[in-house]
Amino acid sequence: MRPPVQYRLFDDEDLHEVLRLANDALDEDYDGGLFLHFARLHPEAFHVAEAGDEILGFVMGTVQRAYQARILALAVADGWRRQGVGTRLTQRFLTAFRQHGVKRVTLEVRVSNDGAKELYRSMGFETDDVIEEYYNDGEDAYVMVRTL
Repeated sequence: MRPPVQYRLFDDEDLHEVLRLANDALDEDYDGGLFLHFARLHPEAFHVAEAGDEILGFVMGTVQRAYQARILALAVADGWRRQGVGTRLTQRFLTAFRQHGVKRVTLEVRVSNDGAKELYRSMGFETDDVIEEYYNDGEDAYVMVRTL
């Protein structure tokens, strides 16, 4: 039986596991300094999901303008996808910024990432634009938007 999933704000001690998960799940080569920068800039925008001492997922974002926030990264470990972890993390992000008066949230998602696109659409995000060759490997990204 799996331990229960707990949700909380990111702590610096989570960095190693979050970075490993980000690089594995998002197929990018992230730098830990970037994660620590955003954790300090907007701590209310960086949430983790854990079971026992394992980090299962995270969401990280920032405020771009007084009324607009952006989800920079969302990742969930392979064995925990489609279990509600990504939904719950995104809900925590949206709730935190709704309380700060944010009216609009944006994100980018790989055009090939059907699971993520489905998750975001189920949460009210709509495709707004395409950014060509957005990712390091040359893949395009959809820009998705949700009004709060």
